[in-house]
Amino acid sequence: MSKLRGSGAIVSGALIILAGVGVPAAIVTQAAASTAVAAPAMGVDVSNLNTITSWPGVKQAGNSFTGVLVSEGNFFQNKYFGSQVAGATSAGMYTLPYVFGFPYGAYEASPPNGTAKQQADYAVKYMAAQFNQTAPSGGLMEPFALDLENDPNSSTETNSNECYGLTPTQMVDWIQSFMTEANADLSALGTSFPVPDTTPVIYTTASWWDTCTGDSTAFGNYPLWVADYEVSAPAIPAGWGNYTFWQYADSGTVSGIANTVDQDYLGPTVLTSAVNSPVSTVRISTLTSLRGNGDTFTSTSLPPGLSISSSGQVTGTPTTIGQYSVVVTPSSGAVPSSIPFTWDVHGAITVTGSAKSGTAGTPIIYQVPSSGPDQSAGFAPSFTASGLPTGLSISSSGLITGWPSKPGAYNVTVHATDRIGGSGSVTFTWTIGAAANSGTTGTIKQIGGSGKCLYDTGGKTTNGNQPEMWTCGTSDENWTWVQDGTIRYSGKCLQLAGSGSAADTPLELETCSSGNTEQQWRAGSDSEIVNPASGKCFYVGENDPGNGYKPDAHACGNDLRHHFLRPAAPVTAGVPGRCLALSASAIEEATCANVSTQHWVAESNGEFEAGSNSSCLKENGTTAGSTVSTGPCSASSTFDLWTVTAASSMPIGVELKNAASGLCVTVPSVSAASGTRVLMEACAATPGTPEDTWHIG
Repeated sequence: MSKLRGSGAIVSGALIILAGVGVPAAIVTQAAASTAVAAPAMGVDVSNLNTITSWPGVKQAGNSFTGVLVSEGNFFQNKYFGSQVAGATSAGMYTLPYVFGFPYGAYEASPPNGTAKQQADYAVKYMAAQFNQTAPSGGLMEPFALDLENDPNSSTETNSNECYGLTPTQMVDWIQSFMTEANADLSALGTSFPVPDTTPVIYTTASWWDTCTGDSTAFGNYPLWVADYEVSAPAIPAGWGNYTFWQYADSGTVSGIANTVDQDYLGPTVLTSAVNSPVSTVRISTLTSLRGNGDTFTSTSLPPGLSISSSGQVTGTPTTIGQYSVVVTPSSGAVPSSIPFTWDVHGAITVTGSAKSGTAGTPIIYQVPSSGPDQSAGFAPSFTASGLPTGLSISSSGLITGWPSKPGAYNVTVHATDRIGGSGSVTFTWTIGAAANSGTTGTIKQIGGSGKCLYDTGGKTTNGNQPEMWTCGTSDENWTWVQDGTIRYSGKCLQLAGSGSAADTPLELETCSSGNTEQQWRAGSDSEIVNPASGKCFYVGENDPGNGYKPDAHACGNDLRHHFLRPAAPVTAGVPGRCLALSASAIEEATCANVSTQHWVAESNGEFEAGSNSSCLKENGTTAGSTVSTGPCSASSTFDLWTVTAASSMPIGVELKNAASGLCVTVPSVSAASGTRVLMEACAATPGTPEDTWHIG
């Protein structure tokens, strides 16, 4: 909803809290300009809370019109109304007086803020009194506007009573009663009264109108002043085909006004229609035609199938998809002298999808299929999704990637939209199964410190059993690294004790619950073992502990207490079925085969050693596109040193970043054939870039 435009009024004994409701404020700055007003015509709207230092400055900043608060309900009047109107019109700005409506209690015997008629009478009477004291410059007053938005006494968090306690039918009746009375009051004042009794304006938001009037279409002949911020085009309430004014920002900075102010366009700026759907509710207006000046309109650039009448009514059926730059030209003397805008004509987007399945820890790449006339015309869709399996994400191009990390049945909805208004969606199920109890098996040995191995105390598999550090060589020191990120012993999973995450939390065995973040682990730099959920690492708190010492989880750090040697293991690519492979001395991505040439060891000094020989991974250059190979290990060379960092939104995915270049090991493309050399490219780790994400283990 829009921000209360603000008066500092007291309602029901409480100060109105002048706060934005629903949409964040957009902040737009206008500097003074000596050039002519740019199209679309711009304006501001002010209340008693705005300090005007120079109306000519506001005009010179490119504003040709302004709204000015008159009153609220039957209890508050803007004491600056007369001077603000006089200042604006003297500067040559068209001015709309607006009234904040308070239907609260409208159907009580004595409404606390007055009936609709009483509020209209109150506003018109105050305007008349002010104009008797300070007459505005002639010919620049616009019709009055009725401001309809959330009840300022309702909760800004829950929007309780946002409709003032009225049903949609009662709200429509209230609005009609106000408009009828205000017009009657203005007519009674005669044609010499500055505010014309032409059709008044309705200010609102699409969400308030559709909620509080029940999508009423009874006022479509009234010019619409819509509020919607931080969007390329505003949402339009039911009953209107376009807006006349758009309040696009509520915290703008404008020359001539000391504090922030609402900012507006005279519209439209963008119109959107479906191809082959009749258009009947679009009317173009000027500031002068709103006053009843009888402006006429022509245009030669409307979408095919549409035409404009001399009164500004657009009718017809658009026949051709596209984005059209329209210029409507009003008759001589109209303000503004031209009305340029974009008219988008779109079709539907067909998004297809059927039930999907996968396994926790197995990477997924899935391109969501879509088709439609907009795409055929060159307007590509942009995708979003909800309900994706944990660990997966979707790119704007509709590519779903990642490592699913939590088994379950997910209801996925994919939405597609394009820049000309086309849209479509599809919903399907995606089932993720638990990973099998298999993987690389071996010891987890502290290196550079105790030299001891992680040991399942007594070979027990009872829940809560805490492993110890023990002299390497016993049968209860073999741990299995499973593809879903778990570390298992005899089918039980290693986790932080009690699902804790604090420093020095012990480790324990527990029944495996695939997708439980306390049971997920990934490789870190310098042979660290990281729990992504807590950010803690395996840790031995003594330099040379004896047998039976229980390790725990602690803040990660590159020192001996955090270094653990794991068995040589595959490094799986984010591209399904591909692994980091050694071919002679060249490094390529190849079909995973669990062979020695695809096994790697992350060393504590930052090297990555090939499991099939004593050579180390190294980059061959510091520029994007450089190849990767192996050679004699040399920790003194930054070309041999690698940082293992978490990949965004992928609990078990990592990037391999080289210390010399800051580039990451990357598969050239998701469609690259097995045997293609990997390259060094800029690190991405964002949705839709599975090429540079890996799983070690």
